[in-house]
Amino acid sequence: MKKPNDLTIDYGALSNGEHDFDYEVNKEFFEAFENNMFADASATVWVTIQKDGKQGQLQITMNGAIRTLCDRCGDDIVLEFETDNQLLISTTLSNETAEDVDRPEVIILDVKQQIAIGQLIYEYICLTVPMQIIHADDDEGNSTCNAETLKKLENLQPKDQTTDSRWDDLKNIKLN
Repeated sequence: MKKPNDLTIDYGALSNGEHDFDYEVNKEFFEAFENNMFADASATVWVTIQKDGKQGQLQITMNGAIRTLCDRCGDDIVLEFETDNQLLISTTLSNETAEDVDRPEVIILDVKQQIAIGQLIYEYICLTVPMQIIHADDDEGNSTCNAETLKKLENLQPKDQTTDSRWDDLKNIKLN
């Protein structure tokens, strides 16, 4: 299985035209990244490079599934994803650096002219994950989270919602 460092394309060696690459990534690929939030994952990745001289276009299309933990109940949850991303490619001119370009969607290649797409694949997959990861509700609007865990969480909620009387005057403040 591919590791992030294995996913490098030698852009300088490519001839003008379209070039296709296919990859399969799995748990081993994701374990190479620090702070990995996935318990398991697998994806099929299709990379297309359209090269035209010193410029080009990189398209990364992926679909797969990741297994992580539900934020509400802590049980495993499988999230399927599909994403399609495009970047522009430009080779550096004599004194131009990546800091000189104010467009984040452009990859500036140095003299080696290699594209390390492993990091891009990981980041694009991370971007498909919702901010809050919870089990979806069923057709009737009921949570499909672990019912036992939800019941325990409900029992841990404070029963008495009394407030400190020193703060009661703040409730009378009228904001515009």
